[in-house]
Amino acid sequence: MEISIVLVEPSYPINVGYAARIIKNFGYKKLFLINPKFNMQEARKFASHAVDILENAEKCSFDELIKREDYVIGTTAISASREGNLTRQTVPPWEIVNMVSGNKICLIFGRDTTGLTNEEITKCDLIVKIPANGKYPTLNISHAMAIILYEISKSSIRKKASAPRISVDMIAANFAELALIAGVQKYKVKIMEKALKRILRRSKPTQRESSLLVGLPRKIRLALEKPEIIRLSKLRASPRGGRRE
Repeated sequence: MEISIVLVEPSYPINVGYAARIIKNFGYKKLFLINPKFNMQEARKFASHAVDILENAEKCSFDELIKREDYVIGTTAISASREGNLTRQTVPPWEIVNMVSGNKICLIFGRDTTGLTNEEITKCDLIVKIPANGKYPTLNISHAMAIILYEISKSSIRKKASAPRISVDMIAANFAELALIAGVQKYKVKIMEKALKRILRRSKPTQRESSLLVGLPRKIRLALEKPEIIRLSKLRASPRGGRRE
């Protein structure tokens, strides 16, 4: 699995230095920085033998990452308190491999003090949360990173690559269009589309499965435009011999 690590607006050199060490400990190389606010020279002191990770770190924006990665996985210490909160529906670290193995992914860690915003979390494909003490669930960035990378690395399971984000987004968009045609209110369609994306990403459809799902809404739309197709399909679906008394 190709993994890159992203730090959003990191402020403390010690956290960035330790993060570089963790990245190298687990054999990864890519570190991206979004609007960094730390002193690089200070961070080098804490990076030990991973200074090269810091030197090769790239600066980028949140939206640039979304375009270049197959899966963007955000991290949070605050999960949804109710089922209707789709934005903060989380998965534990050990489920990541089964969902996105074989893909190009990036793990995003939020600000040292406030984490990721709701808007940033909404842009992520998955949200991971480490189950910790509910009274104090927030971990230091480097500690959280070590736990998540360990859970990924310890798994010897290597599954086939799942469909990329663009396929999942297309499936959800196509079904959302069908919902609009069916007369579902726009605000509900947006919620349904977001829920479908999350369901598909958790279920990890293959390329073949995603291609079938992409084509299904199109065939349904064609059928809606041709009433005779619907009539024939009903005849074919009816039990032979008619209804028994």
